[in-house]
Amino acid sequence: MSFQLNCPNCGKRAVSEFTFKSEFKNRPAADA
Repeated sequence: MSFQLNCPNCGKRAVSEFTFKSEFKNRPAADA
């Protein structure tokens, strides 16, 4: 079962089109 999100750029999209795996743990160096 899925639901839709209202994307401000594309309109309604299935939530399955978006992914979230985990938090980003490695931050780039300040001088990068």
